[in-house]
Amino acid sequence: MRISRGMHSTTWGRNRRFAVLPFAALALTALVTAGCGQAPGGTTAAAPQPAAGTEENGSQATESAGETAGPTQKKRFPNTTFYAQVGHYDSDMLEFKAATYEDLGPDATKDRKVLGPAPADPDPPAAPVPGTPRARRRAPRAGAWARRDRRCAPGGRRVGLARQEVVTMSAENVVQRLLDEAGTTYAAQAGISLANKPAPLYRLLVLAVLMSTRIKAELAVSAARELAEFGTPQKMCDATWQQRVDALDRGHYARYDESTATALGKGAQLLIDQYHGDLRRIQAKADGDIDVLQEKLTELPRLGPVGVDIFCREVQLVWPELRPFFDKKALAGAEKLGLPTDPDELAELVEGHDLARLAAALVRATLDRGLAAEITKAA
Repeated sequence: MRISRGMHSTTWGRNRRFAVLPFAALALTALVTAGCGQAPGGTTAAAPQPAAGTEENGSQATESAGETAGPTQKKRFPNTTFYAQVGHYDSDMLEFKAATYEDLGPDATKDRKVLGPAPADPDPPAAPVPGTPRARRRAPRAGAWARRDRRCAPGGRRVGLARQEVVTMSAENVVQRLLDEAGTTYAAQAGISLANKPAPLYRLLVLAVLMSTRIKAELAVSAARELAEFGTPQKMCDATWQQRVDALDRGHYARYDESTATALGKGAQLLIDQYHGDLRRIQAKADGDIDVLQEKLTELPRLGPVGVDIFCREVQLVWPELRPFFDKKALAGAEKLGLPTDPDELAELVEGHDLARLAAALVRATLDRGLAAEITKAA
């Protein structure tokens, strides 16, 4: 074959593989001719007649051909009988193209009619051995589905999946845990042994005045401890203004020390003049009416609605007629902990003498974010 002088040598290198295509076509024609059963002289060999009792469409004959053909490639042309015969006559050529029945896909049933029944797998896949990676991956899923059928055990306790095993604490348990963690009244924290007597009641009133301002409760409690030496209205009036200021400063109540010292002196004088220094006289005038009691208490200097709520919340320990008393801060803590926000329902969770402790603990839960999180974490 002569190559043009202008043609680069690499062009022939790239295209010479196409020069054999005519020869391959001739070889394929000879192969097809042999597969169709033509005689060497060009005449077609007589096809065998179907035996008696068989279907005229030749399907049984085709199946017989498929049984002897052995493994064949996946059907690519509609004449599956032809390809079965090709596999029969020249199985060596198709050996490297043999396909299994798993490769036939959804047409496997139709192809079995031509190719015959699927051969048995000489090496079936072994079952996964426990402890192998495959078995370990499937075990959690199997266990999870098994637990779905037993979500509730006898007694109503939910079991099963992780998110279903969370059992919330009852309200009684939450309250008990809250009392254990923060069930100290502010009066007890300030060192006041509360009793239905003039001196302890007055010290509680001073504490309510100190806590009603915009200052931390710890600072108010500390200042109330320093003012313990002025534990009666008469002693408070006898102390000088500077003595009261100094006591507040020792308790780090420096922001409102001067104004508070003045208010405490005026309030003590009002109690002496109108009630002889005894808060129980205000209780007697109220006669169990909490609205009247609150109105009388707000007459004292520097004691507004917030201070009155603090006083009533703590004094219910010794004044049972006020029970149950939960102010807005206490009810906010109850809501934060998932407890009832109705005072009567809250009162059913504890004994009467623990209502003051519960109210103080709920206020701490409102003010202290970490406390509420700690209580609910056990749920």
